[in-house]
Amino acid sequence: GAFDDRRRARSGTEGPNRLTEWLADIDRDPGDVVVLDVVVPGELYGLRAPGERTMYDATRGPRSSLADIARDLDDL
Repeated sequence: GAFDDRRRARSGTEGPNRLTEWLADIDRDPGDVVVLDVVVPGELYGLRAPGERTMYDATRGPRSSLADIARDLDDL
């Protein structure tokens, strides 16, 4: 499920399940296929119905600067 905050997510029974609501809005049932988009690995993900297109705004910059990346390459 997808809940409004961590406390509700841990209980799993308190408050609306936003994932179930979203599935109903797009006329899908639990167990139907959806697409999981990895926008920023480990940080930002998106869900969409198969065949739909979407744009994500990943405003966070990379964890490493270009100088850090260059240093890492020098170490190889």
